[in-house]
Amino acid sequence: MKTLHILCVLFILTSLSGCKYKNEALELQKQNEDLAIQLTKSDSLSNAYRSTLREIEAAFDSIMPVDASLDATSEGRKLTTRLTNKLNEINELFIEKEKNYNALNSRLINSNKMIADMSVKTEELNRKISEKDSVNGSLNKEIAGLEKQIADQLSQMDSVIQEKRKLNEAFEKKTNTAFFIADSERELRDKDIIEKTGGFLGFLGRVNTLNPKLDKSQLEMIDIREKTTFTLNAESKQIEFVTKHHSASYELTDSGTGKSLLTVKDPAEFWMYSKYLVITY
Repeated sequence: MKTLHILCVLFILTSLSGCKYKNEALELQKQNEDLAIQLTKSDSLSNAYRSTLREIEAAFDSIMPVDASLDATSEGRKLTTRLTNKLNEINELFIEKEKNYNALNSRLINSNKMIADMSVKTEELNRKISEKDSVNGSLNKEIAGLEKQIADQLSQMDSVIQEKRKLNEAFEKKTNTAFFIADSERELRDKDIIEKTGGFLGFLGRVNTLNPKLDKSQLEMIDIREKTTFTLNAESKQIEFVTKHHSASYELTDSGTGKSLLTVKDPAEFWMYSKYLVITY
């Protein structure tokens, strides 16, 4: 019966899986093992005491005088008294050990009850852990779905940003791109860059204007943010602007040896009317 108790205790302790009660369960297992050892020792001692008591009683009966007259002698009374006292001591010791045995057995019963209670709590804890794992699994799936949506949206945003950057760069390039040429009037007319228009009766007071059908490839393409000075192969008094530019936005000076220098002081103002700079001399 005690062995069965011990096996039940070990089975229950083995089935405990809750982290919260693991240490307590191990401690109870150790206590139950100690109790089982003590109970085994107590059973052995009790059996030994009973056996010894029976042997002493048998020996006492065998050495007691058969003749009643001998029992009345001084030696007989002394022997009887000694044996009786010894038997009483042994009986008292047996009773004390019996009490210890009962106390240990009670502790074992209480320990088994505690283990049963902890087993119930552990099962409840395992159930909650299982439910939590199920919820976590669902949440992880939702999070994975959200992360994919976010990644897709970020990818789309990145594509839009890249496209917008390209458009901005193209716009900036177009906004800051101008075309320049300076040459003699004859050369520019021969290249169909300029033409004579207006005037009275078709020939008096005609002026040079930009040919709307000109070929841009014949002009120098410049970045107005970087190109602010132009060297011209004629003196300033010979220079004629075919395209319109605000006079306050630039400065024209002679640089010697039949050349002049055009300096753009205010690019925004200078290129306000036209992105073409066509000069004749």
